[in-house]
Amino acid sequence: MATSKVVFSYVAGETLTLGAMSPTGDAYLYSTTAVSESPSNSGLYTGTFTESSALSGALRIVVLRSSVGVASYQVRFTGSDGERIAASEFTDLTQVATAANLATVDTVVDSILVDTGTTIPAQITALNDFDPASDAVANVTLVATTTTNTDMRGTDGANTTTPNTVAPDNASVAAILVDTGTTIPAQITALNNFDPASDTVANVTTVGTTTTNSDMRGTDSAATAANLATVDANVDSILVDTGTTIPAQVAALNNFDPASDAVANVTLVATTTTNTDMRGTDSAATAANLATVDTVVDAIKVKSDQLVFSTANRVDASVSGGGGDATAANQASILAKLAASSVVYTNPSSPNKLTIVRGDAYDDSAKNNGKLTWATGKTLTGASVRFTIRDASDNILIDQTTTGVSTAVSSQNAEVSLTTAATALLTVATTHKFDAEAYWTATNRWTFARGNVTVLEDQTRS
Repeated sequence: MATSKVVFSYVAGETLTLGAMSPTGDAYLYSTTAVSESPSNSGLYTGTFTESSALSGALRIVVLRSSVGVASYQVRFTGSDGERIAASEFTDLTQVATAANLATVDTVVDSILVDTGTTIPAQITALNDFDPASDAVANVTLVATTTTNTDMRGTDGANTTTPNTVAPDNASVAAILVDTGTTIPAQITALNNFDPASDTVANVTTVGTTTTNSDMRGTDSAATAANLATVDANVDSILVDTGTTIPAQVAALNNFDPASDAVANVTLVATTTTNTDMRGTDSAATAANLATVDTVVDAIKVKSDQLVFSTANRVDASVSGGGGDATAANQASILAKLAASSVVYTNPSSPNKLTIVRGDAYDDSAKNNGKLTWATGKTLTGASVRFTIRDASDNILIDQTTTGVSTAVSSQNAEVSLTTAATALLTVATTHKFDAEAYWTATNRWTFARGNVTVLEDQTRS
C-alpha cells in the first residue's frame, strides 16, 4: 500500500478527517486513514491517505469535523509513495491556463516576434533611402539652370547695362561730405560754449552781492545768536543735573540693608504672638481634630489589612448568607450582559491571542462581535492607536491604514474596529501575529498588546 500525506492548518485541539475529490467533482474519491495534530495544540495537522497506489494530480481536500466540512484546500501530488504536500487555500483550477492555451499564445508571440524583429525594421530602413548627394527632387530640378526673373518687385528701373557705364554724381557726393565732415560738426560745437566759471547770466548778476532779506517768509522770529547762547547755558545746566546731581540722588535711594536695617512698622516680627483675627484660616484643623482623623484612619486600616490580594489589584472576596440580591437569577442576568460586552484585554503585559472569523465585523457590540478593546491601565491622552496583523512571513495583512480599520482612545482604553471588508483580507491560518501600540511620537510609543492571531474560515461568503 502507498501513502500520501497532506499538511494543513486549522483550529487547535480538534478531531478531524479529510476527504479528497477532483477540483471540479462533487464526490469523495479518497478518505484519510489518520489525521494527527503535531505539535500538540499547534493547529498544524497531517492527514494520511493509504491507497493501493500513491495519489497523483490536483485534488481538492475537504476538512471534516464530525462529518461536516469546515475548510477546503487544494494539493497537487506527483504519484510518489510517502509524498508529503503542504495544502494551500482552494482556488478554481478550471481558470488556470492549459497547455493548449499556452501553445496558442506562443504561436501569436512568434508571429509578433517576426513582425518586430524582421518585417518592421526592413520597412523602416526602406523609408530613409534618399541620397542628397546624387538624388534629385522633381519639383526643384531647375535649380541647376537659372533664368532671368522678369517680375521681381523693388528693383524696377535698376541699371541693367553690363558693364555699368553710368557715371556717378560726384559733385553731389562731395557737397554731402563737406556738410557731414565740416559744416555740421562746427555748428554742434558752437552750441555748447557757455563757461560757468566766467560767463554770467543776465537775470542773476546780483548773486555776487547779497543783502539782508527783509520779506522772507517762514523764518520770522527765528532764533538769533543771543537766543542760542541762552539755550546753550540752559543745556549746560541740564547736563550737570543728568550727569551728576540726579545719579547721586538715585544712588542714595537704594541704601536699605535688609541684613541690619529695621523697618519701624514691622519691628514686632522678632517676637510672634497668637493672631486672633487672621482671616482665611478660621476653623482650621487643630491638633485635637487631627488626632480624631488619625483614630478613624487607624480603624480603616484595620479593615483594609483584612483584604487578600492573590492577584495584583484584584481583591479576593466571597459571599456568605442566603439573603440579599445575589440570587442565581441575578447572577445569570449579569453574566449574560457581560457576555455581550466588548472584548477587553486587561493584562497587556502578557501575550494575548486573537481569534477572528474571516469576513466577520468587529465594530458594534450591539450588532456583531464588538470592537477589540484593551484596558491599558495608563492614560492615553494625546496618543493614537496603531494596530497591525502580519502573516508568518512577516507580510502586513491589515493595519490602521487599511480601509475598514479604525482606532480610537478613550481615557485608559484603546479600541480597534474591524469591518467585514477588513477581515475579508485575512488568510485562514493559525500562524498570524499582531501587536497594538499607543503612539505619541516616533520617539514615544508603547506596545500594550501583542501575540498570535488565529483566523477561522467563513463558509457563508455572500
